Amino acid sequence: MLGNLNNCIEEARCTFIESPVRNYLMKEKNIPFKKIIKHNLEEVMNNFDILLEKPYSQLKLAIMGEVKSGKSTLVNAIVGREVSEVDVLEATSSIINIFYNEEETYDIDQNCINIGINSDVLKDISIVDTPGLKSITSENENKSIKYIQNADIILYVFDSTHIGQEDIKDAVELIASYGKPIVGVLNKGDLLHDNHQEVLDYIEDEYDLYIDKFFIISSHLEYQNNIIKNAVAKEHDLVLEYSDELKRNFVSLIEFLKSIRSSNDEIKLQSINSSIEALKHKEKVYHYEYLKSLEMLSQELSNHKNLLNGKFDYIQAKMEFEINEWLDKSFLEDEIHRINKNTDIAREYMNDSYINNVINNEKVKLDELFFKEWNECIKEVNSITNNKIKEFIKDINYRDYNIDLPKVKLNEEEIDMNEMLATIGTGALLGATSGSALAVYAAALSASAPSVTIGAAMLTYCPPLLLAGTVTGGIGKVLYDKLKQDQMNKDIIEDIESFKDNIKFEIRNILIDIYEKASKEIIKIDQGIFENSKDVCMNEYEIEEFQADLKEYIDKL
Repeated sequence: MLGNLNNCIEEARCTFIESPVRNYLMKEKNIPFKKIIKHNLEEVMNNFDILLEKPYSQLKLAIMGEVKSGKSTLVNAIVGREVSEVDVLEATSSIINIFYNEEETYDIDQNCINIGINSDVLKDISIVDTPGLKSITSENENKSIKYIQNADIILYVFDSTHIGQEDIKDAVELIASYGKPIVGVLNKGDLLHDNHQEVLDYIEDEYDLYIDKFFIISSHLEYQNNIIKNAVAKEHDLVLEYSDELKRNFVSLIEFLKSIRSSNDEIKLQSINSSIEALKHKEKVYHYEYLKSLEMLSQELSNHKNLLNGKFDYIQAKMEFEINEWLDKSFLEDEIHRINKNTDIAREYMNDSYINNVINNEKVKLDELFFKEWNECIKEVNSITNNKIKEFIKDINYRDYNIDLPKVKLNEEEIDMNEMLATIGTGALLGATSGSALAVYAAALSASAPSVTIGAAMLTYCPPLLLAGTVTGGIGKVLYDKLKQDQMNKDIIEDIESFKDNIKFEIRNILIDIYEKASKEIIKIDQGIFENSKDVCMNEYEIEEFQADLKEYIDKL
């Protein structure tokens, strides 16, 4: 029966290898969000090696929980002797593997401490005492997570006096995402006084979706009662009363563990099957999230470009207005007013050098306005795009894509988690798998910061405006000849006005053309920066084809 499981495991692994994302990664092709999706998919595949060993290994019970929840004391109480250290400031900092052996053995390897003990409880089952998921070092946490997949059943230990923290629920969801049956142990029941049922009701309401059985116990009092019962209490020692209810609950826990031993193959079969289903679920969710990320990315890039093009029209209209305002109301007005009073100074103003200087002094102001507008517009476009991404994240609907979540129960009762999606949201149900979505979208949310200061880099696209031969050329030929011949009379004012009207047309066209070209270059550069920030290296057709392959693969899972 167990031998056939390897075929199921290999079949699932072969299916996963056909993933279009893995195909791209194997060919070392660049795809959007490559690092994130690569990490997620490698994590899925690494679990198969563990599963392939499970049919032939001893039944494993992993004890997990938060720091100082009493895990080590519980281990000592279960096996009837002190094997896992207690009363340490940061509690157990190593993984301890405890197994049956006629003679006591003790061995340390790079992964854990291995202890062999002659205890009836350990026959046909080994117990792994792990550090708290948030304890000591990230290395220990990673080891604990590895042991989740390696275990057949998880005994999750709660501190009954602290059961409302969000990180505890996150840890339980993480364990549940691996498809492992979980048994809840509410430890430190002796500190609850008469609130046992109230706490039990609360924990069942909060965690019944993930945990099938709950036992409220006091491993400390059980440890004290059995291991140090022969000790003589001193005059000032505090001896706590061990209630009959907590004793009965601990006996029920031990009986449950014995029943697991008698159903070794059945439990292992269920554990491996549920692990395979959990991996299929993760595989489906990871690919679905990636598909939605690509869809979001395509839409995001299109929206980003459309928004920039909209800003192009706005800025171009604004620049044309400012140029016309300057040319129609200010250009050479003061100079003509002075010449009108004294025609002898006409040559001082009516020359190429002076007029180019006037034009470029104004152009400096126009450039500042132009780049200021673009900087503000790019910030606004990025903000709008990021807000749309956030809205997109909220609208992800796993139910519409028929993602069946794994059902893991030790008894016959099963919960249709898809039905639960409609009422309590996806985050809690998907556990750790939904974290990948947050990672993908966090990457997508990273605004292209270099584009915010793009104005400085774009100065090369708005060079000074030099109108060579402005006065001496065709437009100012008549005026130039009169100025050269010193024909200074009142008619010169009319010639200057005529010259100004003609040159205004040329200046207007040149300036508008300069800012139009600069705007197009800004859009091109900013869009390029935006695409690079999202690792976009596919054309539109390739992305569409990739999406189609992803949909087909998800449907096959």
